[in-house]
Parts: sequence; structure tokens; C-alpha cells
Amino acid sequence: MPPHDRPRPGPRHTRPDRPHPPAHALPVAHREARRRRRAAVVLLLVAGLVGGGLAAAPAGAAEPAPFTFVVLPDTQNYVSTSANQATMGVQTRWIADHADELDVAFVSQVGDLVGVDTADVQWQRASQHMAVLDTAGVPNAVLPGNHDMNLTTGEAPLYRQYFPPSRYADASWNGATASYGGYLGQGLFGPDPVDRQNMDSFALFTAGGMDFLLLSLEMNAPDSALDWGRRVLAAYPERRAIVATHSYVDTAGGLTTQVARADGGNSGRAIWEELVRPSCSVFLVVSGHFSEGDLGEARRTDTNACGQPVHAVLTDYQDRANGGDGWLRYYTFDPAADEIRATTYSPTLDRYETDADSQFALPYAMTGTPTDPPPGPLAADAFGRALTGGWGSADVGGPWSVGGGTARFAVGGGTGQQSPLPGGTVTATLGGVSSTATDVTATVALDRIPSNALYATVSGRVVGSGDYGARVKVLAGGAVQLHAERSGTVLTGGTLPGVTLTAGERLRVRTQVEGTSPTVVRVRAWEDGQAEPTAWQFTATDATAALQGAGGVRLMTYVSSTTTGGALTARWDDLLVMPIGAAPPPPPPNQPPTASFTAMTAGPTASVDSAGSTDADGTIVSRTWSFGDGGTATGTTASRTYAAAGTYTVTLTVTDDDGATASTTRAVTVSAPPPPSTTLAADAFARTVTGGWGSADTGGAWTVAGGSARFSVGAGTGVTQVPAGATLTATLGSAAVAATATDVHATVALDTVPDGPLYATVSGRVVGSADYGARVKVLATGAVQLHTERSGTVLTGNTLPGVVLTPGARLHVRVQVQGTAPTTVRTRAWLDGTPEPTTWQYTTTDATAGLQTAGGVRLMAYLSSSTTNGPTTVRWDDLVATRLP
Repeated sequence: MPPHDRPRPGPRHTRPDRPHPPAHALPVAHREARRRRRAAVVLLLVAGLVGGGLAAAPAGAAEPAPFTFVVLPDTQNYVSTSANQATMGVQTRWIADHADELDVAFVSQVGDLVGVDTADVQWQRASQHMAVLDTAGVPNAVLPGNHDMNLTTGEAPLYRQYFPPSRYADASWNGATASYGGYLGQGLFGPDPVDRQNMDSFALFTAGGMDFLLLSLEMNAPDSALDWGRRVLAAYPERRAIVATHSYVDTAGGLTTQVARADGGNSGRAIWEELVRPSCSVFLVVSGHFSEGDLGEARRTDTNACGQPVHAVLTDYQDRANGGDGWLRYYTFDPAADEIRATTYSPTLDRYETDADSQFALPYAMTGTPTDPPPGPLAADAFGRALTGGWGSADVGGPWSVGGGTARFAVGGGTGQQSPLPGGTVTATLGGVSSTATDVTATVALDRIPSNALYATVSGRVVGSGDYGARVKVLAGGAVQLHAERSGTVLTGGTLPGVTLTAGERLRVRTQVEGTSPTVVRVRAWEDGQAEPTAWQFTATDATAALQGAGGVRLMTYVSSTTTGGALTARWDDLLVMPIGAAPPPPPPNQPPTASFTAMTAGPTASVDSAGSTDADGTIVSRTWSFGDGGTATGTTASRTYAAAGTYTVTLTVTDDDGATASTTRAVTVSAPPPPSTTLAADAFARTVTGGWGSADTGGAWTVAGGSARFSVGAGTGVTQVPAGATLTATLGSAAVAATATDVHATVALDTVPDGPLYATVSGRVVGSADYGARVKVLATGAVQLHTERSGTVLTGNTLPGVVLTPGARLHVRVQVQGTAPTTVRTRAWLDGTPEPTTWQYTTTDATAGLQTAGGVRLMAYLSSSTTNGPTTVRWDDLVATRLP
């Protein structure tokens, strides 16, 4: 993540004065005893495999011991400076020194190894520190974050140089309990369309009597990486899978929608939808990337396609002092307790962090008789190939059979494309799939919104020419209707409220077709990037005889014959077809909501936003605020204006639709309101105007007199063309400018010095036609006189010694007009490039009745009628008028 320049929030974490282990930390065990336990676990695993599959430990067998999985978050701010770079080495050395004590099974570095992807010295440092783990025989993996690659091209040459596949394939830690699996580009599971080297990789390890797979994916993993990841997971269905990637969960606990790569990639939410959710072996996702001051921890739990919880955890400490102060996270897997305990520790500070975001337990079933691995998909297709005249074969499910003209089909850009002409229907069917209990999900996007209706159907059972499925009807304005359908006949459905499809926008469609005599058809659809609805939007039952048997899967597009503009292309993607179990799994216990909010302050006002609060298995129905000063509020957003400056604790409490609550607090610091602006008027003349001066930057419109054709603005000055005997004035007279205590500064320059005197006046108070101000008199020799004046009458003044104005030279003029009955007028002037005088050159007081009130500001020029070389061009600039205290 890039550095943040926003103020750091108040303390959030509990950092004890003296280091102490958390209550759940592992006890120190003798190294040899721990090794004996691990050996026993491996023997049990081998015995189970020889017996024909993963089996439960026999009665009386040693209980699997706890083990540790370590996450090393963003290290960029360590290796970026010589002052901090040793901290990363302290982290890896601590892990190596405690590997036996903690029984470390694997270490995952989650990206942003370096701060600048082209800085070789940073890569040298990161490589050196990660080598500590290699030398100690501690299994580990890395992946590239946004700072490790070129975000325009997606390339990472120095990452590939310092962390190539050979570094891990040849590592000393490869053996019976841990091994490097391979990388995208190796072709382990069929041809790979790209070679990303170790930017996307997987590793295998065994611990606690269980087999695991760690899938490490690059920042904003592109479609090719997600397709490869699905193939890796499908090749090891019996292994419990952990996904590590750089950007997944944000600091508010949400699945991020950010895509930082210009070459294309997937957000955290898209990775969930396209990889994690349908891959039922994944139970944990670890990530970094997001931090905001001390805030760099968050977690959430979502339910996958098999009804099982998937925990996702963010850790990123890069914005803390000294590049992160060495904080790291490790997870203790305790099979006997069926839980994963999180510990946050800094080996540089020798401290544990024990607040609820840093020390917690995640439920995870590890004991009992292992269940059979979840069934794989009946069909799946990410369309990661290039074809014309058909769709070829799906990734899983066999060849596609197309109807409606092969020329209307193509595969490219990661989508399967159907391009029917108006009045045409095109279909793509996987006839090799046969099921009576089918769950189908796909996405569809249109290259344009039709001028009349388009129908896109996801069929979950196709028997002959008949089908059951979900039909999406896109209307001319982009409104969307969703129907449960039978062979084109609507069974039930309606308009999706709030959904308006635009060109290129992806709509996710899901249908379940289950049972026979009758068959139940369930449908739902939602815009990509939004959360999937928790309930089916429409459900129907039907018993049409010809469809009460097993069938295949189909994607179909039809365009109304009255649609204009020629063929319209529907782009299908992310097809996933899963079996529905004979009995649906029992509903999981209610997960409490997660409370999260952001806060911004402006003067005495704090504004809070709880949009980041989530409920993984329902909705949040109420949000209440306590502002720490007795004030309360409700709603997603709120604000509070405090009576006094200071630091206050704001508490948010959220309640979900099952009555569970969660609270979180944050300290906000507010200040006294800023003093009102003292600027009455200002003008840098950075515009072009003829026939006047237009409006000042501050102070409103200029009122000009003496002939508008003689006024213009250009080249950064307000210009007046003054003929002999003429007076030209420009006044800011609005109520917002009027004051009785005004300090005015401006510069004036002449294109030529006239042979008759010229008078240039900066008025600090203008009431009607009268004024108080500073008057400059430029003589034919360029000598300058300065006067305090009242309506053209000199009050005091004289020649400025040593000041001679030449053509183009700028003279600064400043006047203060302050008070009433009497009014004090002070003036000074100096050539540009010389220091402003420290004292007023001339000062006077006056009590003329008509001027003892608030007035505006004016610039005036008069050229003597005796001048023979006129007109003279007078250029004004840098006007600033402020209110005196």
C-alpha cells in the first residue's frame, strides 16, 4: 500500500508496558518431545493413506499436537530504508529460532516484500532476510504485492530474479511434511496460457494429522491465475486449503472491490465469487495491503457453496512506527479444541498485542472422523481459451454443443460469446452433465443495452428441447426482470428492484433445479460487486412429465426481432455447476455481525460512517452511536458537533436480523472551530477579460468607471489604458468586502513613464465617491511620491528617497485604514525585489463625517492632462485585502 499522509487516529490497541504472552500461547515444550509427537502424527497419516484414505486416529492414539501457521505481512517499509531494514531480519530470525517451540508448519509472506519494484537493493535485503527461513529449514512462500510489480504491465522482473521457482523447488525444507508444489506456467494441470513463474504458486504441508495446501496468488490475481488456482484445488480435493493473496479484506472488514492493476485483475470480492466460494476445500484466506495508521487488522467469515464457513483475515502494520515495529501474526491450530487461535507479536518490541482484533479464536473442525471430500463440480468453465465458430470444451463437463449458427459463437478475453441477430436464438449446451439436483451459477454481460428486450437463460436441467432454468429479461432502459422458467414459459418472477444493467456490466445469475415429480426451481440474480442475496428471489414447482428426469446444462441468448443495431453480443463467464446434496445441510449457527466504522473530523465536528459493518449470514437491521459526551444517534452515518475540543470515544453498536449485536470503538480528536477567514478580497488576475475586469478571485465583481473599453485582464494583470486628463477606477464594493479596519496590498507597474505626472491610488475604504487610501505620484523622472489621502486631498506624505520607477518595474503599495471617529490611515511603498519597510512611512488621522463607516476597496489611476506621450498602460496585480483585528 502507498504511504498514508492522513493523521493517525488515537490509540486502538492494547500494548502492555511489559511483554507478556497471551493466555492462549503455546507452553514451551522440550524439542525432542515435540518431534516425537510430529513423527507419531506422520505415522498415523501414512497408516491412514495405506488403509485407503484419510482415517480417524485409532482409539488410544496420541492426540494431534497444536502447530503454527505464520503470516509475515507487508515488509516494504523495512527494506525501503537502511534504518528499518534490520527489522525484517529480526522477524525471520525469531520465527526460525522458535520454529520447534511453536511447531511452525509453514510461513506465508503476503506481498509487498519491497517498497519500490525497481529498487535492486531492497530486493537484496528482502531476499537475505527470507533466506534465514530457508537456512533454518522453515517452509515458506512469498507472493507479489502492488509494490513488487509494475501495475501498468503486471511484470515483476526483480521479483522473478530473487524469488524464482528454483529457490523453492530446491529448498532444504522440501520433504515428507512440506514441499513446494509448483507454479502457474509449469503446465502441471494441462497447458497454462501464461508463465508467471513464482508469482502464483502452491505448496503442500502436513501438520496435526491433516494435509494442507497453501495457494499463493499475486496482487489482483487475473483470470488466468484464478483459473489455474481452481485447477490446483481440484487436483487436491482431499487437502484443506489456505489462500494467500495481497489484497482481499479491507480495514473495515469488507471484501475489497479495488483493482489497482491497469493490465486487468480481480478484486477481493471477485476472488471470493470466482475462486474461494466455489472451492469447498478453502477454509482460510490471509491477506495484507490495507492499513490506515494503527488500523491494519480485520476479519470476516463467509459461507461457501458447500455451506461451510470460510475465515478471511487482514494483517498489515506498515503504517505504524518504524515501518511496522516488527509486528507479525501467527495462528495456532489446536485440533483438540477445534479452533485456530490468532496471536500478534513483535519480536523487536518483545510485546504481544491483545485487543480483540489482534488476539482471537476462529472455530474450525479438525477432529473426529474425517468426512469425504466435498464433491467436485459437475461442470465449470472460465473460458480461458481462444476459439471462433464454437466454444470448444469446458474446463470441466466436456464439449459444448452450440445451436443457432456456429458463426455466432466465439471464446476470447476470458468469456464465451454469443452474438445473435435480432429475432435469433443461440444456445450452448453441456449434454455430458446429467443431474436431477443441480446448482448453476454464471455471469453475463452485454456489449450494449438493447433497444428492445433481450433474454438470457441459465438452464439447470435440459432434457431434449425442454428445460428448467433462470431467465433474465433485459429491457430497453437496462431494467432487469428475473423469471423461473420452463422451456420459455414463465413459472414465476418479476422485476429486480434497484437493478439497472449498463453496457459491459456483469450480472450474476444462479439457479437450482432439484428433484422430480415435482421439480423445484429456485432463481436469484445480482449485480457483480454486490453481495449475493441470502434468499432465493423466486421459487416455483412444476411436474411437466418430460422434464422429470436427469438433464444437462445450457446457456441461451435470444434478442427481440424489433431490436435495432444488428447483432448483440452476450458474454458469459464463471460457469460453475455443483450438485445439490440429497438433504440440504443444516443452517449454520448465526454469525454475529461485525461492527466497523470510519471517522473524519473537521474542527469540532466528527462525522462517522458504518457502511463497512457487515453480517456474513444476514443483514444489519440497526446501528446506534454513542459519541462519548452523552450524545447519541442512529443510522448508517451520523455526525456530532462537540461543545469543547478534545478526544472522545465513539462507540458503534450494530444488531443483525437474528438479534446478535457487536460493538466497536474509536477515539476521535476534535478541535475548536477555525477562526473566520480574514480575507476580504483577493485577485491574482489569472484570467482573460476585455471591456472590464470580471470578478475578483475573492470579493465579487469589479465595478469599473472611466470607459469599460479601457479595462482588460491578461498576462496575470488587471490593465487600464489611461489617456491624458482621464481618471479610471475599479471598485470592489460588495457588503462582503466592506469593513472599518482594512489592510490592502497591491502592486502597480507602468509600461512607460509619462512626461506628465501619473497618480495611482490604492483605497482601503470607499464610501460613495469618497475614499481613504495611499496615493502614489509618479513624476516624469520616475521619482515617486507617496501620500495618505482623503478623496484626492493629501493628508500627509512626501518623496520616497531612492525610489525611481522604470518601465515594467513593479511598485508594492500597502495601506491600512482603521477605526472610526477618528480613522487612522497608514501607508508604505517599496520596489519589487527589495524588502518591505518595517515601519509605516506616513501615518495620519482624519474624522471627516461621511467616511466614518465601513467601505469597500478601489484601485484608481489618473494621468495629468499635461502629458504628451499618453495614454499610459497601468498594470495592477497581487491585490489582497484583509480585515484587521
